[in-house]
Amino acid sequence: PPSRTTLFSTLTMFVQTLNPVTGQREWVPEDDEEEHDFEAEMFASAFGDMLNDTDRNVKYEEAIRKAMAKHPGCHVLDIGAGTGLLGMIAAREGAGKVTACETFAPMQEAAEQCIRANHFEHAIELIRKRSTDLTVGASGDLASRADVCTSELVDTELIGEGAIGTMHHAVHNLLKPGAVCIPAAATVTAQLVDSQTLWDWHSLSGASMGGYSLNVMGEEGCPGSAGVPDVHIDRLAAFDGLRGLCDPVNVLHFDWRWGGLESQRATQQDEPGLFEARVLPKRVALRPLPCCS
Repeated sequence: PPSRTTLFSTLTMFVQTLNPVTGQREWVPEDDEEEHDFEAEMFASAFGDMLNDTDRNVKYEEAIRKAMAKHPGCHVLDIGAGTGLLGMIAAREGAGKVTACETFAPMQEAAEQCIRANHFEHAIELIRKRSTDLTVGASGDLASRADVCTSELVDTELIGEGAIGTMHHAVHNLLKPGAVCIPAAATVTAQLVDSQTLWDWHSLSGASMGGYSLNVMGEEGCPGSAGVPDVHIDRLAAFDGLRGLCDPVNVLHFDWRWGGLESQRATQQDEPGLFEARVLPKRVALRPLPCCS
């Protein structure tokens, strides 16, 4: 395998910028890639949060166990292997072969070490590629299409990590008709809420320090680009008195098994006033369901 130096030196780091001509956000290569610490990038990401999320991991384990019980000796494709956790669960529960793919070089190294440390190196084949670059056939990355697909591609907004394109490609190119996908489906719901804390985060109203007013933009001034605060809505509601202005509405539903996407128009505001925030939770179905042919 390539050395640590080779792994990191062959990566290209992209950063998001605002194109002043078009007003659109674009991803461009970072000018000084040698100064970027990819190990720090990995540790600062959400990998640790996911590994410490016991409830999430137990649900994945239960779904994989059910799928392996129904399809003993099957071929499992693990997309976005990360540390290799889902692939190791599948191998332990009776998969005949596990093919794991990972494109992020630091995680490739972590997966290889974890798989070896848990003695699954003979049951799991780690391929250092994007799933969309995998080939199937006698001389391909996969000798045949897989019976089961495990993946962890969802983020806070559900589909921000390219899950739609990745799973659509997998269903049509890497999986057998009727293959099982874990997770099987996901839904994005939205709700309009009233929250002084969220409003303050996106407004300069009242901004001051040491008795000096910093609100030079005025009430109607531009507060800058809105961000996504890393806080769970339940914790915010506990001290903020957050109030819902309408019932939650299912905005998007995605079925990973066939690539179908359904959407509906969001509800109108039930109460007069200003829309202050949108809450976008997600529900992910981890039950093992077959792909549509």
